[in-house]
Amino acid sequence: MKKIKLIASAAALSMLAALALSGCSSKSGTADAGASASGETITVWAWDVALKHLESCAEKFKETHPDVTIQFEEMGTEQVYTKLATTLSTGKGLADIVYCEGEQVSGFATKYPEGFADLSDIVNPDDFLPVKMGEVTINGKIVGFPWDAGPVALFYRRDYFEQAGVNAEDIKTWDDFIEAGKKVTETCKTPSGEPVKMLPIAPNGSNFWRLLLTENGAGFFDAEGNTAVNSDAALECMELAKKVYDAGIALNYTD
Repeated sequence: MKKIKLIASAAALSMLAALALSGCSSKSGTADAGASASGETITVWAWDVALKHLESCAEKFKETHPDVTIQFEEMGTEQVYTKLATTLSTGKGLADIVYCEGEQVSGFATKYPEGFADLSDIVNPDDFLPVKMGEVTINGKIVGFPWDAGPVALFYRRDYFEQAGVNAEDIKTWDDFIEAGKKVTETCKTPSGEPVKMLPIAPNGSNFWRLLLTENGAGFFDAEGNTAVNSDAALECMELAKKVYDAGIALNYTD
């Protein structure tokens, strides 16, 4: 296996993605992307940090639309998707705005195309990254506002590295990262006495594998839209994720 270069600066990894505007108003049950009319109520579903940011945006929005009421409902990620699937299938109780991860949009919008408003006349594709526009463009129709592209960077505790005798500048590849991680885990302890883990995410989760795919110039699909999870690049990343996991230097969901 060739050595995959370690990410050392921001990379265009789509971790969180789109703000999807549903096609059913909680009042009328019809598509209405212009719900800013006087006296309208806009309902929003989102989770923690995203919801707080939307609340901040809402305050700015209300400066020019004082008669609009915006109702926020905070819930967990899986709760959002469960409730979205239920309301899309029944056509009842659907929020006006739903916060989704980018990779989730196509599944919902393809299965329930009538549940999403057509925002093609509102969203300018030139204002966003092509990859983000791809996530919210379904069958030629733009169904959401791209929100963000999660950059990736590596941070470390200098005191832990010094204690373990690790020089950050010597870490050039994931193999280097693993070896450094072993030193840190064997040498350093958290305040509660647990071994310090080099990687704060579970390597057996799909997010870590997706990060490696992006870094390795690969993805879940090829340029023609065919599933590419068994490509050489994808398999190499699976092997690397297993190597990180087996090294015991990362947090595990069961820890």
